[in-house]
Amino acid sequence: MSDTATAEHHVPSVRALDCPACGGSLEIMAAGFTTNIVCQYCGSELDAVDPEIKLIARHQEAAANLEIPLGTRGTLRGVEWAAIGYLERSDNWSGWAEYLLFNPYHGYRWLTRTNAGWSFGTPLMKLPNGADKPYFEFDGKRYITFNANMMITTDYVLGEFYWRAHKGDTAVATDYIGVNKMLSEETNGDEISWTLGEWVPFAEMHRAFGTPNNPEWPRTGAAPLPHQPSPYPKDLINFSIIAFVFAAIGLALATFSGLPGQRKSIDISVDYNKPSQEWTLGPIDVPGREGIVTVETAGKVARNSYVDFDFRLVERNTGDQIAAATALERYNGRDADGDWSEEKNDATLKFSSVPAGSYNLEVEATPATGVGVSGPAYNVTLTAYAGGIFLSNYLLFLLLLFTPVLFLLFRHISFVNHRHSESDAADDD
Repeated sequence: MSDTATAEHHVPSVRALDCPACGGSLEIMAAGFTTNIVCQYCGSELDAVDPEIKLIARHQEAAANLEIPLGTRGTLRGVEWAAIGYLERSDNWSGWAEYLLFNPYHGYRWLTRTNAGWSFGTPLMKLPNGADKPYFEFDGKRYITFNANMMITTDYVLGEFYWRAHKGDTAVATDYIGVNKMLSEETNGDEISWTLGEWVPFAEMHRAFGTPNNPEWPRTGAAPLPHQPSPYPKDLINFSIIAFVFAAIGLALATFSGLPGQRKSIDISVDYNKPSQEWTLGPIDVPGREGIVTVETAGKVARNSYVDFDFRLVERNTGDQIAAATALERYNGRDADGDWSEEKNDATLKFSSVPAGSYNLEVEATPATGVGVSGPAYNVTLTAYAGGIFLSNYLLFLLLLFTPVLFLLFRHISFVNHRHSESDAADDD
């Protein structure tokens, strides 16, 4: 692994010189550390180690139009950096730009610019642990393979570097992804270098170096960087907390408003020898402006038969009526699959939006006819009271309440899937 000078014991000075190829005025920002410099006017390679700054190779090409012009200073992650070098590199699928930053007290850093955004890279002096594992560990965090054995070519060189950088240089690179960070390993011959990358938002780059404040993914359309954190978890947590709080409040209000009033019950005997029978249950008082009246029916009916129950809720003073119906049933038999049975021994019916008043519940029971049922009457219990909760309404309330949460969850999952779509080792994630 190649060492990276950090200038902790020797503060470099700025050195001015003229390019021996084109006469352009240059400044070496990290004099004493810089090994190689490429003229920003003509592209010629100069030996910065030689006291006379000898010409290594003469090139005639215009300098790149850089988002961060060389020599620009900016404060990033609490440190003022100077941009001193620039590379354009590519693999078989895409290209990107790399800026070399320098601070005399903190050494070198990398700023990598892809079509998806910026990454801040710190050269590592300590090797990650994991040569004998399917993953690497660094500072207690695990990193798994994202892209492996990529052949990288240097297509353009400009500025000064702490090694002899040339156009046409190649290296083999592998990226490993952790939680919002990325380890990058580059091998060039016998030299191995490691870099720890962190995602940098466009807005932070704009404040630091004046680069364009582009919108973040997904509005750019490009896949996010492999180590770019999802923007949705914070909102997802906040909206979830709000949704759960309001769900609890809604449940408490529904429960309180649906507390049952005085229960009125009656036990009836359904006689299959009679075509219909009637009973009256009440009074049932509905307070407030309007409410719910709940009617519960429970009991077993004759085998292989049913009983229909027709209810009329009649206001005792006005005679206004609200009608509803339910049924109890019991069937059994045997077929090719064996014995089977189907029973409905209880039913709950709710009258909704019942105006305030005092009501009687009129009940008519009509048993099945023509089924040959005879014998003793079957007992059924009827209970009625003001109050109750419509579970379907509360479930609809929950659906509306949690729709933003589900939407954010969907966006978060889509972000993660899109982020992993660029990996050639997705099965390892």
